[in-house]
Amino acid sequence: AAAPAAAPAAALATASVAQLFPPWTAAQFAPTMVNTRNLKVAAAGNELETCSSRVPRLGCVTLSYKVSAPAMVSVIADITARQLAPKKTPSSWGCSGSEFSEFTEGNISEGKMLAKLTSANSMMTWILRFVGILGAWMAVYCILSPITYMADKIGDVADYIPCVGGFLESFIEGVVGAVVCFISCSCSCSCSLTVMALVWVFMRPLYGAVFLLIALCCCGAAGFAAMQAKGEGETKREFRMGKGGGSSGPDYE
Repeated sequence: AAAPAAAPAAALATASVAQLFPPWTAAQFAPTMVNTRNLKVAAAGNELETCSSRVPRLGCVTLSYKVSAPAMVSVIADITARQLAPKKTPSSWGCSGSEFSEFTEGNISEGKMLAKLTSANSMMTWILRFVGILGAWMAVYCILSPITYMADKIGDVADYIPCVGGFLESFIEGVVGAVVCFISCSCSCSCSLTVMALVWVFMRPLYGAVFLLIALCCCGAAGFAAMQAKGEGETKREFRMGKGGGSSGPDYE
C-alpha cells in the first residue's frame, strides 16, 4: 500500500532537482572570454555580466565599477614615467632608509600632511607606551597572584570565626590585594620607565638621560625604604630581646 504513495514523492523530488540544477548544454556554458558581444548590463543596472544573474554558472564574470567622490586629492610620492612611486627617505640616527608615500583627500600642502601624519604617529606611540605599561603591571600582578590566593584561603578560614569572621575575611583580602597591587604597579612602572629611558638614551640622549635619572632615583628610594624597614625590624627585635633580660648568645672579649 505504501509503494503507490512513495512514487509521486520520488517523482516530485526528481522534478525539483531538475528545476534547480538543469542539465548542462553547450549553450549554457559560460563564455571563455569577455567582449562586447557577450557582456551586457545586469537587471539591477549597476553591474556588467556575461551570464544572467538569475541563473549563475561556473565561469560567469560580473564587473562593477565605483566612482570616488572627492574632486581633488593630495599625494606625496615621486612621479616617474607617468607613474607614482614611493619617495626614498634618507637614513637618520637610529633609523635606516626606507620608502614612503601618502595619499589623502582634498587639497592639502605637504607640510600639513606631514604634520598630520606626525601627530597620528605620536598618538599611536603614546597609546602603545601606556598599553605596554599596563601589560607589565598585569604581568607582575600575575606573578604575585599566589600571595593573593593564600590571603583568600586565610580569609576563608577566618570567616568561620563567629561575629567577626566576615569582617576579618574582607579586611585580610582587601589589605593583601591593595599591597600586591601597589607593589606590582611600582615594579612595572619602574621597569617600564627604565626600558624607555635606555632606548631614549640611544634615540634621544637628553630625554633618555633625564628619564634614566628619574628611574634610578625611584629604584634608590625603594631600596632605601626597604633598608629602613629592615633596620627598624632588627631594632625592634633587639629591643624585645634586651627587655626580656636575655641575649642571643655568650659574649666574648
